[in-house]
Amino acid sequence: MRFWQDLMIFAGIYALVFTWIWRRIHRRRPSGSSHDA
Repeated sequence: MRFWQDLMIFAGIYALVFTWIWRRIHRRRPSGSSHDA
């Protein structure tokens, strides 16, 4: 089925975007005293 192939690809892209946003949100909080991007 082609539907499952497209779904897996979409899920992979969505996971990458979610991880990128998650890292950006957590980057705002100063962890310790070092915040070099």
